[in-house]
Amino acid sequence: MKRVMSAVTAFRRLIIVIFGILLIPQAMNLIPSDYGDKANIKLLQEDGPVTTYVIDKKMDMDGDVFTVEDIYITSKQVVL
Repeated sequence: MKRVMSAVTAFRRLIIVIFGILLIPQAMNLIPSDYGDKANIKLLQEDGPVTTYVIDKKMDMDGDVFTVEDIYITSKQVVL
């Protein structure tokens, strides 16, 4: 009986470790990647000329308050 319980415990721990390893990429997606404004502007310039406006105001979005510093506008998209 002790061997069965030990095997069940080892199997349970193995399942926990496997699920933990599978969750690592999901956790990495939650970490914000901030490459800075220069990287964003380079990506936006592929769409065409970029117009930059300095805002420096707070914005309420879905119950969270963000500070919008700059807004970048191209013919295809707008980036805060």
